[in-house]
Amino acid sequence: MTPHADYPRVLIVGPNFDLVTGSGITLTNLFRGWPAARLAVVSSLACQMDPAPCSSQYLLGQAELRWIRPLRFARSFGHAPGDESWRATPEILRSAPAQSGVASGRAWLRSIAKAVFHAGVRGLGSDDYLRPLAVSEQLVAWSTTFRPDLIYTHLGSLSMIRLTLQLASALRKPVVVHMMDDWPEVIYRHGLMRRRLRARTDRGLRAIIDLAAARLSISEAMANEYAERYGHDWTVFHNPIDLVRWSKARRTCWDLTDGFQLLYSGRIGPGTESSLLDVSRAVALLRSRGRQVSFDIHSWYFDKTNDRRFADFEGVTTHGAIADSKMPAMLAQADTLVLPFDFHGEAATLFRLSFPTKAPGYMATGTPVLVYAPSTHAVAAEAASHGWGYVVSGPRIETLVQAISRLMDSEALRRELGLRAMKEVEERYDADEVRARLVATLSSVARSPSIPWAAAVPGGEC
Repeated sequence: MTPHADYPRVLIVGPNFDLVTGSGITLTNLFRGWPAARLAVVSSLACQMDPAPCSSQYLLGQAELRWIRPLRFARSFGHAPGDESWRATPEILRSAPAQSGVASGRAWLRSIAKAVFHAGVRGLGSDDYLRPLAVSEQLVAWSTTFRPDLIYTHLGSLSMIRLTLQLASALRKPVVVHMMDDWPEVIYRHGLMRRRLRARTDRGLRAIIDLAAARLSISEAMANEYAERYGHDWTVFHNPIDLVRWSKARRTCWDLTDGFQLLYSGRIGPGTESSLLDVSRAVALLRSRGRQVSFDIHSWYFDKTNDRRFADFEGVTTHGAIADSKMPAMLAQADTLVLPFDFHGEAATLFRLSFPTKAPGYMATGTPVLVYAPSTHAVAAEAASHGWGYVVSGPRIETLVQAISRLMDSEALRRELGLRAMKEVEERYDADEVRARLVATLSSVARSPSIPWAAAVPGGEC
């Protein structure tokens, strides 16, 4: 066990801890076991875990998020993260007295003005130019009190680049950049300001990458491509898993009992939705041909909405999210786990270099994994090269049908994929080993010479 003295004091800027989002889960698992007194978070999002893994949090608010002149009147049209003035409870809202006709008229005009204003902002492409995020005196004072050894960030936007550069300049601390997906390729693609916003983002991103003390990526594919695109060496750190916990539910037998169950657990939306619908079509087609196959889709998405598109496919059933405590057993009971990514659109570009958070858990169960994604996607490339998944890299329903049929008909194939996947997890995603590597990496950064941020990037501007 690593002594507490060997853990550097890390100021996390941007993401926060949770067990729902990919970045939140990865952050939580990477820093699990880190002394809470040596972790602090600066974010627009509150920590979603109790107890919090960090000792303190700073919620970005009006002090850091300001409209440029002459648009500061727009503050009344919307509320920045951390602004408490608008947080009335539903009970208070329901018991509020009825407004007079004059007040109602003013509210109507106000709503019209708000809609017109936000339509204008969307036309520009983003409010990052009109409402820049920047360090405040109180943020610097709070961060100084924490006494960080380094700053760790996922970036994600021009505003977060600017904030991180300015905070690093003020604190004179090294920065570690950890990229979760290829957001630089898709951000600010629309609107009148898109060229200026993209140019500023690229300039700022290259500046912070050049000056960073360590550069981390989420996949091998990202590490290789970013080395060519931005230069420097990139180290892969992905979501690790507790092998002891997952090994309790892993498969030891790959025969079939009653039918063939495919299962997906995760997000429904851009980047996955169209491919999930393809798998649903393939399952329905197989059932029409007399095959005993079913597809269960579990997602928090279905806790909040009813989506009839999936219900229209015979053999496809939607469910709410699987509880984290039940995840290993539920995944291990399926006959094949589905890992889908879309083939077209901006979301496909965004996630192309990502490695899904759920993948190591899928692999750890020993349940065969069906990867339905473009061959250029990081997960498809790694599944094919390491042999832990059955890859379908073309968007054709009949090809999916053939792949599912082969998995149904071959116990030997299912066993081979399951055994390879479990071996891969043990070699690359063991939480104890990954966390020890992270401690060593960040400790090395903390001992590195101070970087003259202010001299390199005056005022942290980009």
